Amino acid sequence: MKYIIEEPQTEPFTPHALSSSEWEVLFSLGKIMKRKSIGDYEARKLFRDWLNDKILYHNQVKPLILYTIVSNIIKHRRIIIGASYQDPRVPLLIYMPSGSGKYVILEAMYELNEEVKKIIKEKIDDKFVAHKIINRRFNYDKKQKVTAEALLGTVIRSSEGWVAQMGVEATASVLVINEASTFFNSENENMNNVFPYVCEALDPIGSQANIVSKQLTGRPALLYRTETNFVLFCQPERANLNEGIITSGTLPRFLIVYSPVSERYHHEVLEFRMSHTPTVSPSMLSELASFLLSILSENRDFVLSKKAKSRVIYEMTKLTDFVSDDRVAKLYISTAYQRVSNMIIKMAAVNCSMRYDYVISELDIKRAAIDFRSAFITAMAFFTNFVNFVHIRKQRIYELMEVIRHLWAISPTHGVITINSLYDELKKDKKWTISERSIRNLLSAMETARLLKYDRGVGRKPGYIIDIQEFTEDEYYRWLNEKVD
Repeated sequence: MKYIIEEPQTEPFTPHALSSSEWEVLFSLGKIMKRKSIGDYEARKLFRDWLNDKILYHNQVKPLILYTIVSNIIKHRRIIIGASYQDPRVPLLIYMPSGSGKYVILEAMYELNEEVKKIIKEKIDDKFVAHKIINRRFNYDKKQKVTAEALLGTVIRSSEGWVAQMGVEATASVLVINEASTFFNSENENMNNVFPYVCEALDPIGSQANIVSKQLTGRPALLYRTETNFVLFCQPERANLNEGIITSGTLPRFLIVYSPVSERYHHEVLEFRMSHTPTVSPSMLSELASFLLSILSENRDFVLSKKAKSRVIYEMTKLTDFVSDDRVAKLYISTAYQRVSNMIIKMAAVNCSMRYDYVISELDIKRAAIDFRSAFITAMAFFTNFVNFVHIRKQRIYELMEVIRHLWAISPTHGVITINSLYDELKKDKKWTISERSIRNLLSAMETARLLKYDRGVGRKPGYIIDIQEFTEDEYYRWLNEKVD
């Protein structure tokens, strides 16, 4: 999507916007679907049965997919909280090991979305209006990885003047990123400093909520209001996490779930695929899609009942008590308290909308808190294990550094040793019975931390480990060239 930027740009561009007449068409369709739709309980059961036909295990993830799908449908409705408001989007971040079936989850989401779009095309006579509604409200965009420009957009000069080329964050209704590890990798140049803009886009509170404002050197600023929802997948082994990221404002904007798999997972999935008979027919899937569209029959902003407000406070107190014995979970809650409560309220708004209501009840909050807590437990188990792993790795780095310092001190070339010399020294101690690849990974981490200079060596050229305190960069390269010659 492109649009001409008038200088200066005073109002944010809204790429997802529909006209009032187009909204009327969509709301009318919702009312038609409501008259013959199944109820809330039946829809939830049908959704669960349908996913069970597709996905074996990942029971932590299944109920959360419904929150993301429905929150995308109702994201134009605000949640009024006191004098402020927030939007009801529920972005989802799923940690899943490599090969554990994220594409099955994606295919299921796309299948249901395609069924929703099919009904829109069939029921709306004006094909242009139907096309516009689908593109701006039900457009799922899947990316493997994205650069900053592809995500946020950029501005170029053309014969028409300054033209904004919008990224997927502005144009997609739901943005699915298959490998979100780049978001958490602060050393990736393409994605460096991108997440603050994602946080802006997902900011749930205030009159300027969801506005992305990006200054560009020598070009007009990008300024747009986005309603894009996010579904991120990240392999745990690629998650470049630390306590700072865990307790920052980044992750609490997402509903986070970790879904591990057992050693027998792949064999059992194969047996499931070979023998399982689906219980949900295509006509039943159409019923589920019709129910999702019927939610559009109610268009009022959400408000919390008095009991719902008390329930939010009760659930947050309960959650705080629950995490009191876990260091990482306690840090997460203490630094993300307001965002966690916001997420529970957003999930409760989804539950409320499925009852065709706008007053969030105590039961809506209770159900949302149960679902959030089940996701939170798995996420915190992963985070705690990861932080423990980081601690163990830091200890291993410290011990390896002690060995290297000793070799530097006794080496004829003070401050320089070969990698092979290090291997020979480590073989003398049984606690270093780890692979050469693991040692190289530790050396790479130590080089990143600027503890040493690690020259891996190429072909016949030996690898070296250099004390960066002993050499300037020029001295190091001059010494290296002499050794190569």
